Amino acid sequence: MAAAGLLGYFFYRSMIGFAVMLLTVPLLYLWQQNEYLERVKMQITLGFREWLTYMKSELQAGYSPEQAVLRVQGPFCSYIGEKHPLCPALFKITTGLHLHQPLEKLLTEYGADSGISYIAGFARTFSIVKQRGGSMSETLDGSIRLICERIETIQEIESMISAKKMEHKFMCLIPFGILLFVGWTAQGYFDPLYHNLTGIAVMTGALAVYLVSVVLGERITKVGL
Repeated sequence: MAAAGLLGYFFYRSMIGFAVMLLTVPLLYLWQQNEYLERVKMQITLGFREWLTYMKSELQAGYSPEQAVLRVQGPFCSYIGEKHPLCPALFKITTGLHLHQPLEKLLTEYGADSGISYIAGFARTFSIVKQRGGSMSETLDGSIRLICERIETIQEIESMISAKKMEHKFMCLIPFGILLFVGWTAQGYFDPLYHNLTGIAVMTGALAVYLVSVVLGERITKVGL
């Protein structure tokens, strides 16, 4: 709502313009929510990698995959923090195991629910290896290595474009700075752009160009899982 109010003031300077900009609040919220979900997915991916490491230690000690999941639940969640977004999913999996549900089914369901390709891929590989009697330790090694390589690649790209991302955020604020500076130093300069049909049309076009530029900049600098 603050962002909508800012846009309404700078581009229209009227309560009607502010009311119209309030219609964009759901879109702004969804955009912010998507950014939040991307951060959560990264947290889950990093946590899942650690969980596989715990699992590998238990399997090497001679426990079955089901026993390993039950044994690492407490220590792992204590290590990573009960509020970590991965912990509720692990609790659901251990609850399912206590109810004698197949581990591969529980992992497959979580992989689909999480929307994270690495977890879904691991669940498929796990099911195949378990059915065919393959080496579970090698499967875990491969999954850990794949996740580590992908995360390292993402971090390298992030570090390479971090300056560009900062530059993009700075450029998004420049138009407002210009409007404030000119409005203060040359009062009345922008008056023809407000409270008339021609000015409203011009400012609406400028707003459209600005929003498209912001969205394109975000898409170009976005590095996803």
